[in-house]
Amino acid sequence: MLAGSAFIFQHKELSTAAWVVLILLILFILILNFSLISVLRKKDNPSTRVLNRFVMSIKQPERRDEKMRQELNERVERLPKNTSPPNDK
Repeated sequence: MLAGSAFIFQHKELSTAAWVVLILLILFILILNFSLISVLRKKDNPSTRVLNRFVMSIKQPERRDEKMRQELNERVERLPKNTSPPNDK
């Protein structure tokens, strides 16, 4: 077990290209996060509505189904009530 943990902590130098790629990756992730946060703060942006809908679907996955069930229930209640069964003869 110690041999495996010693392998993790071995000091290896990173090349300049590896440092550049690492820094660019970190910058890309930071810029992406800040841009998403700024889009979420703008309330009238169409992309904000899409993101908000996405977040709500993650938070409440059954919300859309419940809304559709409620609409179906209202439509069924509005149907005329016919007490006699249809005559298939």
